[in-house]
Amino acid sequence: MPLARTELIGCLEDHGFHVVLLDLGQGLTLVATTAGGRIFGPYLDDLDILGWTPALTEFDAALGSGQWNIGGERIWLAPERMFNFTDPQAMLETYRVDPALDPGTWQLQAEADGMVLSARMIVNRTDGGADMDLMISRRVVPLAVSGASGIGPIRGGYRQSITVEGDPEGPPVVPWLIRQVPLGGQARLSAKGSGAGQCVFGDPPPEALSPMDGQWCVPFGPRGFFKTTYARQSLGHGGLSYAMAGSSMASVLEFRPSLAAPRDYPETLPRDPGGPGQAAALFRDDGRFGTYGELEMYGHRSGPAEGRLAVDAQVLHGETAAVCGMGTVQASDISSIPIS
Repeated sequence: MPLARTELIGCLEDHGFHVVLLDLGQGLTLVATTAGGRIFGPYLDDLDILGWTPALTEFDAALGSGQWNIGGERIWLAPERMFNFTDPQAMLETYRVDPALDPGTWQLQAEADGMVLSARMIVNRTDGGADMDLMISRRVVPLAVSGASGIGPIRGGYRQSITVEGDPEGPPVVPWLIRQVPLGGQARLSAKGSGAGQCVFGDPPPEALSPMDGQWCVPFGPRGFFKTTYARQSLGHGGLSYAMAGSSMASVLEFRPSLAAPRDYPETLPRDPGGPGQAAALFRDDGRFGTYGELEMYGHRSGPAEGRLAVDAQVLHGETAAVCGMGTVQASDISSIPIS
């Protein structure tokens, strides 16, 4: 069960981390914090409707010891092979996260229309290359949403503009957005043409590898351990979403990134090194690092010394019947509802 907003904020402030609340309207909020440069939520009043965090005691212990796996929505760096494992043939066994990046030393500034998280860091490379001096900036602003307040499902949204600045003479580095989600829902990506997903490790469900009717529809639970990736040229323009539907209430979170040309993505698919850079990934953990799912999006090169990721996130929450009534789909397919 994700932490309530009051519990989360209290624990963060007890450890000396700065917190800013972002109002998305209709009772929806985000919590931004200097702890790992994280965003938590969206919250509906005190309830986190689509996020994952450890239990309070584990969350408190992780904050105190500077661990990275505290949940929320975070920024790492791609290409992953440059920063996170020393042996591509033993990714899990040699995986590591540079503490200069996460938890790092983040600054948080509230602005009139949103907030900015930023960090300057020297990051070690695990592939033998020289350390990198990088600057990350993450600006988040609420999005205006259509629909009358108090009528039908609750809606909200936010826009992120993320940049990584480095050395013009160094290798390309781009931001990597990772959103942790609770198990029990369904991830969905729009497919383009005959594109296919690729297995990085583990045993993904068949739905993660072969799209049906223009969609990958991937169940996240109750068990499993896998990572899959998706090439830019295979993705459509409908975004990446996660939905949880109960007998009475349903929630949807959809990301719509600005996709660039394949050549602008520096990360390549593990089993297709000659193919176009990957733009999205799904990860499902069965308890090795926690017990959660991840939606992952990779940024693109926007200049010789800059990587960029621009993405809109939209939230939909309400009675399952009402949520489904906003589109022509069934309750099990609510993540395909257009919510723009």
